[in-house]
Amino acid sequence: MSKSNYTSEIPPMMDLKQAADALDVSLNTVRNWVKDGTLKGYRLGPRLLRVMVSDLNALVSPLDNLEAIELDG
Repeated sequence: MSKSNYTSEIPPMMDLKQAADALDVSLNTVRNWVKDGTLKGYRLGPRLLRVMVSDLNALVSPLDNLEAIELDG
């Protein structure tokens, strides 16, 4: 298997700090999401924890106008 085929099979991942920065939330928020199952975490060895970029994108959803008004009010 060539190197390019191998890497294309692995989805893009981020560490928890990168995920927190990307979503403009705290590192503890991302840790809590992994802990409560809101965001799926993946172990790479005994200490490394990563999240998939696609899972982060799935967390981000637009509000419709009614939801935005209710949050402001």
